[in-house]
Amino acid sequence: MIDESNELPPPDVTGVEATESSVATPGPEATGIPLDRRERFQEVGGLLLRFGQAHLDAELTEFTMELWRRLCRRRASDCLRGQSSIWAASVVHAIAQMNFLFDRSQPVHLTFDTICDWFHVNKNTVGGKATWIKRTLRLSAHAEPGLCRLSQLDMFATVRLPDGMIVNLGMAKSMGVVPADAYPEGAAPRLSGGQAGTSEAARQAVLDYRQVRATSSSMHGKVIGLSESLGFDAARMARRMTLPVAGRTLLFDGELAQAAFMDFWFHEYRLDGRCLPELADPAVARLTAFEIELLMAHRRTYTSLFRPGAVDLPRHQVELRDLLDPERPVVRLSDIGLSRSLAVLAQRPDFFCRLVTARGITMTTGFSFLFPPERAEGLRMAYRQKTRRVRPADLPEARFVFFYQKHRQFGLDLNIEAIE
Repeated sequence: MIDESNELPPPDVTGVEATESSVATPGPEATGIPLDRRERFQEVGGLLLRFGQAHLDAELTEFTMELWRRLCRRRASDCLRGQSSIWAASVVHAIAQMNFLFDRSQPVHLTFDTICDWFHVNKNTVGGKATWIKRTLRLSAHAEPGLCRLSQLDMFATVRLPDGMIVNLGMAKSMGVVPADAYPEGAAPRLSGGQAGTSEAARQAVLDYRQVRATSSSMHGKVIGLSESLGFDAARMARRMTLPVAGRTLLFDGELAQAAFMDFWFHEYRLDGRCLPELADPAVARLTAFEIELLMAHRRTYTSLFRPGAVDLPRHQVELRDLLDPERPVVRLSDIGLSRSLAVLAQRPDFFCRLVTARGITMTTGFSFLFPPERAEGLRMAYRQKTRRVRPADLPEARFVFFYQKHRQFGLDLNIEAIE
């Protein structure tokens, strides 16, 4: 279910030297992006989300983000070169061309001037890079799955009939050759306006979620940058988490371990009884007002073992029941990748994660330890036994380490979609 380019390089699971500058910060929405490109992914992605709020609808904004993901997942590292504003403008230009947004008769339309003026970039540069993007990724002009509206796929995607005749997808549906709800692989409805019955309120909820997550990622990177000056030591933190360490080298066995370590670093490890969000000075980190609001939210996070319930696909929300604290009210988690994946899984796993709530939106901080549901009772009993003598102040860290260790023993490694 993870939408990956064929050019995606294998994850780097070699030893990482335990210095502040060498441990990459995996922004939550950057899961699946190579480590050396995540900062650039988040930077350009933030520009795309802000432009989308100003000039696009939620579906078209998702198309720009998906195109940028594909560029960042290529084996070649072209995305690291050049100005972020030029990349963002070129991605928007490519999506605009593919979806006829330069046609004023369209409900959502743009001009080339609108794009270049908003990003403060040169037209010739943007036009050339947009052309390069489409050629390099070999994108279909108006029928690229995942980057074009579904109505266009009916018109421009083609089907070869048994007699050799080629017709468009819409005609093939009307002839009964393919099912009425069939679309090319990778083109399943996401935020597809009225075509998927998604209300305007639901589309706005998804856009709000993306903005909160993108701003949270930006805040996260700035605050992590203060770690060394505050006395945080990566190797010491790794040992507290029971992560394998060889001298000063941290040994990760995969991307999940890296994401979990960054979460432990940010939320659990304490100096003088305070975690990084509590120690960080917003003025020193140069946080914006919105980022300060999210920093405060990250001071109130909590972890637990959750069982997923009903899935609301239009809003990309999942109901969660707390298995460690059954008296806690059911939570509605916003998570695009997780909601898509859970909607099609025959057996849904329980998962341990951290929740943070900001502006009425509850989301994870970017990692999840998955477990078979039949293990839930045994996990709860073992957790209570392990932590029965732990001081309340130390319980959050002990809980995190316990479930990290249990996941290494018998956790699931399911193909859950990347969190966005």
